[in-house]
Amino acid sequence: MASKELMTEEGFELLKKKIDDLEQQLKDLRLYKGEEAVHAGDSWHDNPTLYRVEAEERTLMLQITELKEKRSHAEVVSAPQNTDIISLGSKVEIEFSDGNVETYRILSETETNPSEGKISYKSPLGAALMGKKVGDLVSYNIGSGTEVVEIITIS
Repeated sequence: MASKELMTEEGFELLKKKIDDLEQQLKDLRLYKGEEAVHAGDSWHDNPTLYRVEAEERTLMLQITELKEKRSHAEVVSAPQNTDIISLGSKVEIEFSDGNVETYRILSETETNPSEGKISYKSPLGAALMGKKVGDLVSYNIGSGTEVVEIITIS
């Protein structure tokens, strides 16, 4: 049995929207495929465009299946009520050893976007921060060694 995938309500809604969008793309692609088959032949030997469309169709179907699997194992977690300890959904300000201060929101893999300050609770930094408090020094592995950060604020 696959493990539960923790996510916020926003993350779950985002996942549902991604599935809906991909299903609409698949529907549109299948309509195009039908039109292409009528106009240029229904064999990919005779119609290279049909071959490309069928490959794209398989890719979309695989993406939809993967996202539906993730959705079936989703466990929606409420927004954190306790800002004393970092948990899924927490916004955290941390100071790196070089003095650089960054703010991150700890979210599910579905919601991550590091350039927007959204990191996964399963990432090396996210996993190291989970359960920690303001003032804690936290170390985590990076490609070239270990980084140490100090937790400044939790909200």
